[in-house]
Amino acid sequence: MKNDDIIENVLQCGKEGVKQNIMEALDEFCDEYADDMYRAVEEIIRLRDENAALRERLEKSVELPCKVGDKVYCIHGMSNPEMLEWQVNEIRITDHNYMLQLGRAGTKDYRNEASQFYGKWWFTTREAAEARLAELKGDK
Repeated sequence: MKNDDIIENVLQCGKEGVKQNIMEALDEFCDEYADDMYRAVEEIIRLRDENAALRERLEKSVELPCKVGDKVYCIHGMSNPEMLEWQVNEIRITDHNYMLQLGRAGTKDYRNEASQFYGKWWFTTREAAEARLAELKGDK
């Protein structure tokens, strides 16, 4: 709108008309602003809830020091106290289900189980496994 058009519009509407136009424009702006703010608050609440759920899942998750394809070293026989000859066996993690053998088969959360046994009866290096085996045998 040109300045001349604005002046003509103000003269036609008069002071009260201009105030009315300003109030209507301001109301429209406030309504749009309020809608935007409400949508932003809804999104913040949604993200906060999503983050809380993710935080809870993260707290329950366990990151194992090995992945599919890695070699690990297990002390064979440790879970069976009657076995006379314990030994270190190399195992290659061939698929995700094999992780069950690092924990207790049949448990719901085998990753937590596997993490509890890491450093006790399975290891990522042969040296660590053999050192633990010597410790268990009392060779220290």
